[in-house]
Amino acid sequence: MVIHTGDVVYENWTDPTEFWSEAGAGEFLNTLGNHDVYYKYGLNETQNVPKEDVYNRFFAPYIASWNVIQPENATENFLMYYYKDIVKGSDTELAKLRLIVLDEYHWDEDQSLWLIDVL
Repeated sequence: MVIHTGDVVYENWTDPTEFWSEAGAGEFLNTLGNHDVYYKYGLNETQNVPKEDVYNRFFAPYIASWNVIQPENATENFLMYYYKDIVKGSDTELAKLRLIVLDEYHWDEDQSLWLIDVL
């Protein structure tokens, strides 16, 4: 599994799935970095990318295949946070991990409540 932690830069994003599958990764997950939510016009000139555009570029093409849990209204509201439970091992020796991915660039009270609930 590959967990991309952001900063691929909005303008330069290309579909990573072929690269990661050729590298032997069975699964690819994405989250946002600060260079993924801004257009960059120069060294010090940036502009926010609309939330819908960010969602459509970094999440919409991939999220269905990630087998993650999101709020029910995630797609309609372009929510870029989710969690994934990873369970490995036999019934007697299970290793459990909950990976929680947050969207600090579009934070709101709904995300805070969701986080409290999944913790």
